[in-house]
Amino acid sequence: MGRFLLNVMLASGGYPWTVIPMAARDAYMAALETASVGQDIAPFTDLIAGLAEARLNGEPAPAITAAAAAPEISSERLTQRLDDNRSA
Repeated sequence: MGRFLLNVMLASGGYPWTVIPMAARDAYMAALETASVGQDIAPFTDLIAGLAEARLNGEPAPAITAAAAAPEISSERLTQRLDDNRSA
């Protein structure tokens, strides 16, 4: 959910959606740890800014494998849950 919200904020500012490539997973997790435990968001912002800049420069987003793309919930069920939340 956090990465989705991050991408919504990026998109609202005119930046491309940013996917964390598997090759950057260790750096991403370390940056999150530094932000959470060390209260230093610089490594995280540098990582995200670098990925967003790469997309702005025309580099494609990393490919998503079928297993990673498989939703845990169907789009119909997700739509129903969103509708339920709106009417609550």
